[in-house]
Amino acid sequence: MTFSSQDNFHDDREKCLEHAVNFLERRQHSEVEIVRKLRQRGYSEKTVSATIDELKRLNLIDDLQFAMSLIREKLLYTSRPVGRRKIYQDLARRGVPRETISAAWREAEEEEFEQSEEERALRAARQKIKLIHDHRDLRKVREKLYRHLAGRGFDSESVRSAVERVLAGEAEE
Repeated sequence: MTFSSQDNFHDDREKCLEHAVNFLERRQHSEVEIVRKLRQRGYSEKTVSATIDELKRLNLIDDLQFAMSLIREKLLYTSRPVGRRKIYQDLARRGVPRETISAAWREAEEEEFEQSEEERALRAARQKIKLIHDHRDLRKVREKLYRHLAGRGFDSESVRSAVERVLAGEAEE
């Protein structure tokens, strides 16, 4: 019994689609992430492309929805606050196109989030200062807070404001 290349393509495509759906059952993925994972599994470009088209047809992948979901999760449901820049970098690392990230931010800004960037930075600063054991050298404490908040992706104005507010609160206590 011999198989034609069309039969092999069809079998590969079914297996490829099955792998892609398995990835998506665990969590949402960007299109690039799915392509990357399927290519690592050894599927041909043609098979991967057909699988991506099918996933889109079935509304199983959508980079805009993926980006909006990740933005909501990072802004609303995480115990470790992060800034806009960190979220943007995370989406870009996952292969979401710039235009899609920008569109997701525009839509996210229309939603009313509980905390602004500055409020999230303040929350992160309050969490971090509890972990700094030696508060005697104010310059070192300030530097640690600045580094921590910048590393969490907060903009410089939010970092400055949060550090000043936390340190003013420390001085009062």
